[in-house]
Amino acid sequence: MKQSGIYQFRCIVNDNKYIGSAFNLKYRKNNHLKRLKLGKHNKKFQKDFIEFKEESFEYSILEYVPMLESESKKEFKLRLIKKEQHYLDTILFASEDNNKFYKLAYNILRKADSTLGYLHTIDAIKEIGNRSREYYKTHDGPNKGKNLSREVCDNISKGSEGKPKSKEHIENMHHNHSIETIEKLSIAGINEEKFECPYCYKFFKAGLLEAWHGDNCKENPNITQLQLDKRKQKRGICIWCKEERAVNILKIFHNDNCKENSNLTKEEKSTLIYERFIRSSNAGKKNKGKKYKLKNVA
Repeated sequence: MKQSGIYQFRCIVNDNKYIGSAFNLKYRKNNHLKRLKLGKHNKKFQKDFIEFKEESFEYSILEYVPMLESESKKEFKLRLIKKEQHYLDTILFASEDNNKFYKLAYNILRKADSTLGYLHTIDAIKEIGNRSREYYKTHDGPNKGKNLSREVCDNISKGSEGKPKSKEHIENMHHNHSIETIEKLSIAGINEEKFECPYCYKFFKAGLLEAWHGDNCKENPNITQLQLDKRKQKRGICIWCKEERAVNILKIFHNDNCKENSNLTKEEKSTLIYERFIRSSNAGKKNKGKKYKLKNVA
């Protein structure tokens, strides 16, 4: 018959103790001994077990805790953990803010059924990182192929705000493309397919055509006031070159970043021109081969 409760391992040489809880006390005892004999237990417990041998450890039941008929398994587990915490606090002084617990206990954690407060060593952190890298060399990541929602992407972005970046990370962010790569990106942008607007008869890439032309073109005689208002909301005028552009384009290439900005130095202007080229080339590469459903083209 399975018995549940709180158990204790005690070293009779130095009086150090390990306290735990279990649904099945017999199974948990055998599991601890198996791990100790295989050398797979926590460092302190394992060291003393090797040094003082199995005969120097005594096992005892501190309290049997039977499951009540009226409670669920989850409720019983919580009650069992509370009992375990009581013994950790009274015998091993886990609740006290001092080093008594670590001197007397083989337990790693002060809190029952939690990893709160546990700190890996630097070597352990490196080993975990190395194993993870080796694993993902031959396995796909958990999010590979998934289309994350806009909300999830925004949460990821917010979570990384304000975090300090390493020197290597910053260098990679400002990595300059090779001349060969720039030429390939440029060709990809030039060769991207363009479509004719049926109202102004100009040619545009699919994304621009869908957003600003077709039924949304200002030359469309049947355009509604609502469509015109939406165009105005999405567009603005640069304070330097006075050109009307989409709001996202204004933010990136105009206003303070406009090449007509008299406050910019020659070096800053040349940097902006280079960044414009890279951005437009990357956009061309990104959209190459995409099939657009042109809702607004007659």
